[in-house]
Formats: sequence, C-alpha cells, structure tokens
Amino acid sequence: MVVVMALVAIGAAPAYGAPPPTLTGQAFGGSYFSNGGVPSSMSLSCTTNADGTTTLSWRTEPGPSSGPYAGQDQETGEMRIRRHAPPNAQVDVLSLKADFTVDSPTGR
Repeated sequence: MVVVMALVAIGAAPAYGAPPPTLTGQAFGGSYFSNGGVPSSMSLSCTTNADGTTTLSWRTEPGPSSGPYAGQDQETGEMRIRRHAPPNAQVDVLSLKADFTVDSPTGR
C-alpha cells in the first residue's frame, strides 16, 4: 500500500498551461509612430528644473492593438537630461522611465 501511494504521489505532477503568446504579429495603435509612421495622439511636456536639467514627459492616448493581444495600448514616460554648453550639442540622459501596457483579455 505504501508503494502504491508513492507512485500516485509521483504521478501527480503539477499541470502547466501553454505559455502566453509572444508579441509577434502585434500591431500597436496608441504608440506615437503607429500606422506606418502616422502619429497618434500624444501629449508632451518639457520642464527646466532648478538644477539646470530638463525633464521631458510624454503620454500617448489609448489606441487599438491587434494581434495576439487585441485591446488598447498606451505608453507613458519621463526622461531627465542635461545639455552641454554650445557649441557641444551633446546631451546626457540622467534617467529614463517608460511604461507600456496593452489592456487585453489575453493578458496584460
């Protein structure tokens, strides 16, 4: 009886579902340059900070996504930069944060 219970316990491996689909074939509508380079609605702000740095913030309006994750996609982000004095056109990126989501029944 102990041997039978051990075999039953070994055979009871956890069941795993299929992996989620990849983004292959996904088309994003809320991204700024979607639809062949035609921009969707996007808000952009630029603020000069007291320490001489500049903060750029952006947000795309939700747009339609199609493919494995059909639904609405949206992006928000913020980048903090420091510009060098002329004639040097170099810019240092001090921080960058972007969030991109697709709200889909397939998963988020």
